[in-house]
Amino acid sequence: MTAKRNYYTDPRFWSAVQWSLQEFHNYAPRLAGATVRDYEKKIRLSMHDPTLVYHDEPFYVANALAGQEITLSDNREKYADLMDRARKIKSSTSPQRLWMHNAPRTQRQIRPMDNAWVVTMPNGRILGRFPTQAAAIDYAKNTINHSAAAELVIHGKDGRIREATRTFQK
Repeated sequence: MTAKRNYYTDPRFWSAVQWSLQEFHNYAPRLAGATVRDYEKKIRLSMHDPTLVYHDEPFYVANALAGQEITLSDNREKYADLMDRARKIKSSTSPQRLWMHNAPRTQRQIRPMDNAWVVTMPNGRILGRFPTQAAAIDYAKNTINHSAAAELVIHGKDGRIREATRTFQK
């Protein structure tokens, strides 16, 4: 189905796609947000391109972005709740504002650097350098233990995100 409506301007649609990536494909919130923003930008820049195809349902857009085919019939109740949440968003709310509102307060990234593993903050500041990834992960977990909301992003040797987890403490 080719693009018929201006979904690319509706933050409710893109929020539902992002939440579907998180809920059904286990994407970390930041990764889901970045994936959706990149795809939304591609659509916005290519609306004149008749080869660009996307689905009407955010669930199926998330499937396509994740490269996984998950059936809606097995997840209908969860998806209905997700869409109810999306419908409550004001149409004038920007996707960037939604993402910032839902972003965790603390993030630590574990990434390879010069034959070692470093723990960094989102601004790139290095908090520690370790000989093994396991040691870096332990250190990062200890630095976020007291945070109300935190995200731990673990990169593989190739630099790509291997795992991302989000935690909420009471």
